[in-house]
Amino acid sequence: MEGKVFTMKKRFIALLTATMLLVGALFTITSCNTQGGTGNNNNGNTTTGTAVSYVNLDINPEISMTLDKDDKVVSVMAENDDANVLLYGEDSLVGVDVNVAVDKIVALAVELDFLSADNTAVEAIISGKDEADSTRLLSKINAKIDEASGELSFNITLDTEGAYTLVRDYEAFVAAHPELANITVVDYKLACEASEDGSIQLEAAVKLDRDELLSKIDEKQKRCEEYFTKAYNKAAEEAKKTYDELAGAAIDAVYVEFYAANAFSHMTDYYLGAAYSMYASGARAFSAMSGVYEKAEDYRDFELDEDMIDDIMVLLELTDTDRSEITDENGKITLGSIYSYVDIYMKNIEDEATHEEKRDLIDDVLGNAEEAFESAGLIELAKGVASSIKSLKGALDALGGGILVNTDAYKATFAKYDEAIALLEAEVVTEETLDRAATLLAEGRDEVKTRIDASLTEDEKATIENMKETKKQILDGYKAAFDQALADAKTAAENYLREQKDARRAKAAE
Repeated sequence: MEGKVFTMKKRFIALLTATMLLVGALFTITSCNTQGGTGNNNNGNTTTGTAVSYVNLDINPEISMTLDKDDKVVSVMAENDDANVLLYGEDSLVGVDVNVAVDKIVALAVELDFLSADNTAVEAIISGKDEADSTRLLSKINAKIDEASGELSFNITLDTEGAYTLVRDYEAFVAAHPELANITVVDYKLACEASEDGSIQLEAAVKLDRDELLSKIDEKQKRCEEYFTKAYNKAAEEAKKTYDELAGAAIDAVYVEFYAANAFSHMTDYYLGAAYSMYASGARAFSAMSGVYEKAEDYRDFELDEDMIDDIMVLLELTDTDRSEITDENGKITLGSIYSYVDIYMKNIEDEATHEEKRDLIDDVLGNAEEAFESAGLIELAKGVASSIKSLKGALDALGGGILVNTDAYKATFAKYDEAIALLEAEVVTEETLDRAATLLAEGRDEVKTRIDASLTEDEKATIENMKETKKQILDGYKAAFDQALADAKTAAENYLREQKDARRAKAAE
């Protein structure tokens, strides 16, 4: 028997190594980047009422605000990096009348050359307490913008149709959900704002009443800081995923370690610890993949090929010397950089017929680029993870047979794991595929945990809890690394915002 136990322990050494390799492989593949909201608030230093109205001004920069019953700003949010640059280092807008906020935003946009003779249009999405209140707010803001225009060499115009990309997304959403055809662009924008942080799905958000949406938007905006740039949010998301994966893996590994150390007393089910760790790691990985796929920011980061770029430049009447106009901060031409430029381009076309013609042509080119993204990134990502977990499963199968192990029970343990692999090896991989894979792996994890609990004595359960406690020091180290990553990202973001603001001021002064 000693020889058999020694052989089983050697198998567990191999099993533990393989399981830890899986954790590393899954994390490497799923460290995807997303962008949440960005903002500029006063952390509660000014007393304001409950948010009852919503105002979004899209100059590119795009800025959103919630207002109380007296039209005072309750919260404010920079919707893109240009808006972060505009608001960075300025006095908070929270607590001031919306007219004061609009005046400040317009003045800064002119100073930093966001508003100019080449970009005179401001898109406004306004939702008051009711239709009459929305009309009142619009008139108030429009009057303030007209007043600001009087001091400039160009006229600023206010439009309420919505930015090109917003309307395009709205129309696509309604087409995909005909049962929601009665929602307006304003309804859709509020739902997008409320669901942007992932706390609720967009399909559920559009069904909430206006007060519920405003409450969610207000809460989200108050959590934001002025340094929450796109790069900061990506770094923070990546740091969180690192921490969650490493912390989860450390706890999951306890079960592998326990069964390895107690192989003699668990000869018929010694593989349960590894099974639990595999399922748990896989469930985390695919849940993260599915969540990332739902976020539009992945589309925005997709880099266009030269044929697509050429088509876009012809449509937008750009020459090679204008290429920098559609290039992002990293020197790349992406869907996001095109969206930003097209929003400005389209809102400054005054002729309606020309606007419609350009819109149809641009829709076709962007649609082709978005299809290219879907057919490339997601399938490659899913199949990469599928290959990793399939390789580990093969190694485990080689280890799993043998001494006193019930083959049928062993196979049943990994039935959902095998089903998830089969899903991901299909020719077509969709968001639903990822959701189903994540569900299967989570169900498998829970079923294995139930079997583990049934197989352990009370003393063994206490031993496992003690083993988890010994991981605390390791987890504290992971948390310290997470906190440092956030601090570094904040410093980098603030340096970037200062540099960008100084550069725009210097260029505008030339």
